[in-house]
Amino acid sequence: RYEVGENVIAWMNKIGPYENPQETYSYYTLPFCKVDADNWERKWAGLGEALEGNELVKGDFTFSFRQNTDPTIVCSQKLDEADAEMFEYTVENHYWYQMILDELPVWGMVGETGAGEERGHHDPTKHSDTFSIYTHRRFTFTYNDDR
Repeated sequence: RYEVGENVIAWMNKIGPYENPQETYSYYTLPFCKVDADNWERKWAGLGEALEGNELVKGDFTFSFRQNTDPTIVCSQKLDEADAEMFEYTVENHYWYQMILDELPVWGMVGETGAGEERGHHDPTKHSDTFSIYTHRRFTFTYNDDR
């Protein structure tokens, strides 16, 4: 239960290839903008969560219950060649990410390949020369009274 204006925490969890959901890595394995590692706030839910590969780290997103938020720049960074190659690999292999909001999982894709692929129709025999990383996220929340 939440009060109007109370913070809703986004916990960043894991990433993995769409074709193999059992292969997962910590969200911050990818070079996303990060909270300073010395200031990470972790959430441990128990042994079952750990066995599923969950590693919850408080994200940089700020949400207030039942209040709109103006578009906000969370972070800005320039990728070096190694980071760009890592993102290229994850986009080419259709990696997803998972975050947890109010104990509910939320999934999204890291990015998409371009040239010649129809949305939703991946042909692993074709190689794309263009890769896009999703750098903007838009969240829409619904609620039921104080939940």
